[in-house]
Amino acid sequence: MTPYGLTCEQRVTPLGIDARRPRLSWKLRSEIDGDAQTAYRIRVARRPEDLEGGDLLWDSGVVPSDETIHIVYDGAPLASSTRFHWRLSVYDRSQRSAGQAESWFETALLHPDEWTARWIGRDPLTVPMMDPPRDTDVSRQVRHLPPPLYLRRSFEPERQPVRARLYASARGVYEVRLNGAKVGDEELSPGWTEYHKRILYQTYDVTDALRDGENVLAAVVADGWWSGFVGFDARRGAQHYGEAPQFVAQLVLDYADGSRRTIATDGTWRERPGGLRYADLLMGEYLDARHEPAGWDRPGYDDADWAPAMVCDDDTSVLVAAPDQPVRVVAERPAESVSRDPAGDVLVDFGQNLVGRVRLTLR
Repeated sequence: MTPYGLTCEQRVTPLGIDARRPRLSWKLRSEIDGDAQTAYRIRVARRPEDLEGGDLLWDSGVVPSDETIHIVYDGAPLASSTRFHWRLSVYDRSQRSAGQAESWFETALLHPDEWTARWIGRDPLTVPMMDPPRDTDVSRQVRHLPPPLYLRRSFEPERQPVRARLYASARGVYEVRLNGAKVGDEELSPGWTEYHKRILYQTYDVTDALRDGENVLAAVVADGWWSGFVGFDARRGAQHYGEAPQFVAQLVLDYADGSRRTIATDGTWRERPGGLRYADLLMGEYLDARHEPAGWDRPGYDDADWAPAMVCDDDTSVLVAAPDQPVRVVAERPAESVSRDPAGDVLVDFGQNLVGRVRLTLR
């Protein structure tokens, strides 16, 4: 009998969980008909080598049970922003050790006071006038939507960290970048929640993305469900939760000597509109590439003419680590046909109902 598919809080090797007593689960396979688990043993430690019996945080002992789902951690208190390794041993009908497997999980920011970041956004006095592509019903509806935020912050690590974690979220939807590359594979983060009570944040491992010298942490933040169009009630089409998007992030750098540095969103960040003139989940996206600042999310860019980001709020108590799998790209599908309608608009048929974004090449 072999245990496999080990999960913590229903995710495989989760990077950033809020639970102080996480739930551990696993699956079993066996070539013997009728085989069954009769007991298990779980050991948890900070280092893999300690699972052999060193400095254990928890040793459940051999527990007579056939349960394999949501076994609650019952060991020493877990520290924030720390990786923990766990080993599972299972026992068969003969009460003999039948197999074992190992995995890990990593905690997020377990205490609200560990957030030093502040919610930032655009100073409303710097909002530019939007130039819609043409006068249509849609363009009249979206005139009040401001362009998405383009935010950036440059920094220089004192030395190469042994570990770097980025915690990020938004009132709206965001895409975060480090040195010109998108961080993670998530889409439409942080997702839609009851924002006044709970806002999810994501955890990213960015250790390998850092470089010597100048680094740039950047983000694009659009209205999303926070202040964009939600539903089809013409009496209140948008701005159900807030008037404009905001961003919050905290980059934590851990060094070999045990010291730590945090780069957090605050008034030192810079902001300006970019090529996205508006981006809404229902009204669509309008991109004018003439306004896209080349290299804005990379080192070496001069942001002297960018405006300081405005600190909008200090309350991060509603932030909760994302508990589930994100929206992400699962497939790419080519167009089956391309045509034009009588108005001259291009119609692209992908042959099925789907959710995604268009990638096109202009020659």
